Amino acid sequence: QDVYYRSDQEGNLIMVSPSGAVLLGYDSIDEILRKPIADTLYYDPSERYVFLADLEKTGFITNYEIQLKKKDGTRIFVSTNSHFYYEETGIVSGVEGIIRDITQLKQTETALRMSTERYRSVVEHAGEAIVVAKGSDRLVYANPITSSWLQTTPEEILNRSFTDFIHPEDRIMVYDRYQQRIRGENVPDQYDFRLLNQIGETIWVTISSVRILWDGEPATLNFLKNISDRKKAESALLESEQ
Repeated sequence: QDVYYRSDQEGNLIMVSPSGAVLLGYDSIDEILRKPIADTLYYDPSERYVFLADLEKTGFITNYEIQLKKKDGTRIFVSTNSHFYYEETGIVSGVEGIIRDITQLKQTETALRMSTERYRSVVEHAGEAIVVAKGSDRLVYANPITSSWLQTTPEEILNRSFTDFIHPEDRIMVYDRYQQRIRGENVPDQYDFRLLNQIGETIWVTISSVRILWDGEPATLNFLKNISDRKKAESALLESEQ
């Protein structure tokens, strides 16, 4: 399925396996033999000279990515293991190697990167605090609004215990429910508790939490909504009723 090729000193293609015609969309290899590789097969001919310059450093290259073009001009991505081959006198005769199509892999990588970037944009601009905790109680991710609520920096949040930011009267309850969720036990998906930021302010939040895997380890993904205004209104209404 891979393509074997050989070029001469002038950069013309002088040998190629039948799979080369299939990969590049030609009816037969006769359409590309004895033609300059740079102009005929490279999507950007100038990349051929970069390839040769890198090849000259050691005489061979491994898993080197280049962009080729099909007969109809469609760009494809390939990975090549190539080296110089020599005459008996030791003079370089040209380049030969193996080419593997990695177009689908590159497309998957691009789609994954775009998906990750969209996800990161949504999370980092969310109106809710979003945090991930793993292990015994360690925070491994917190979006920017979390830092704003806690009046601290992201660096001062990560790798700390989440109990450091919970009101003392709520710490045991929140910690116990976290441990139960990590173990896969049934616990409320939503409940209210109080945060305590670095300047001593109390923030009422309602949490929605799910168990996930983070770097292969059990963790919890947590969405926290600020309900301080609601709690104040409820307290004021209760006082008024009393």
